[in-house]
Amino acid sequence: MNERRADLDMIRVIACFLVVLLHVASYGMEVKDPTTADWMIRDVVVSLARCAAPLFFMLSGVLFMEREISIGQLYRKYIARIAAAWLLWSAFYAVIDVIAYLGSGDDPLGYFLEKLLSGHYHLWFLPSLLVAYMFLPLLQKLTRSCTTQELKYLALVILVTVIGKSTLAPFLHENAAWNGFWSNFTIPFACIGMLYFVLGYFLYRNRKRISAGKAFWLYFLPAIIMIAVNTVCAYASGSHSTAGNGYLTLWVVLSSAGMFLLLLGILAEWRPGGESEGSDSEPFCSHIRDLSRTHVVHRTGFPQNRADAGSVSDDRIHHTVFSADLCAELSGGMGDKKNSCTGSSGRIKNC
Repeated sequence: MNERRADLDMIRVIACFLVVLLHVASYGMEVKDPTTADWMIRDVVVSLARCAAPLFFMLSGVLFMEREISIGQLYRKYIARIAAAWLLWSAFYAVIDVIAYLGSGDDPLGYFLEKLLSGHYHLWFLPSLLVAYMFLPLLQKLTRSCTTQELKYLALVILVTVIGKSTLAPFLHENAAWNGFWSNFTIPFACIGMLYFVLGYFLYRNRKRISAGKAFWLYFLPAIIMIAVNTVCAYASGSHSTAGNGYLTLWVVLSSAGMFLLLLGILAEWRPGGESEGSDSEPFCSHIRDLSRTHVVHRTGFPQNRADAGSVSDDRIHHTVFSADLCAELSGGMGDKKNSCTGSSGRIKNC
């Protein structure tokens, strides 16, 4: 009998909770004094929950990296759907920006198109996911055809050129030599999805090699470093800092990997409602699907350039974003039972 992976579904639920926790805790941090207890507590919560989005990407890697799917089906069923969601919500936020921030004498249509094409900043994960799906056939061939030695070399190159750069950049961004050198090797932000796709796949394949205790420290210690880096940089600059929280920094990659392995280990033998391994878990999965599709996130919209500058206009527009199915999109189509079917061996397969 085909069975949904209840452990992967539960990781998805935990990731949804962490996304909400992350946004609630980070709201308004950029205008708070980093020497206050309020900012410090928020910094701790944000750093501990930073693994939320990477968990979704890693889950998609587990479900898709070994799945046989044609390029046509990939575009029709997944890429087109995610692109439509990104376009729809980008248009929604573009209209909000036009209403709230269009200056006198500005071209409304030009301003709208600028905001539409640039996309709203907190929808960053959708183009990143699109890139991962577009490169999926090539990523599959890469992981299957490369030898272990070649894969280790690739990991080393990524560590030095991608993770190393992102980790050190907050400390050296004012150094002209550093900026001049790395300007020749610009790494698109959208590559985040590809990195975590492959990372999740390899972590899942080797999950039994790392105990839950080691996985916990792999998650917790980098999170502590994130907190420390943010605190030191905030004290040095006298303003809010997220220097340690970049998704391509070493700390976030390690912490996300640790949390993923920890949850895989804890939930490996878990079945909802005490069900046996061979039973059908569809009722539980339907419950999870309902949770993800009725999730509501309250956010305040303002342009990315104002957020980056650490200033928020007094004329904020408060609006409610109904993110129905966005979590399902991230995890590769939660509504499609075929996405997480397994055989009796527990190996993900195409059903």
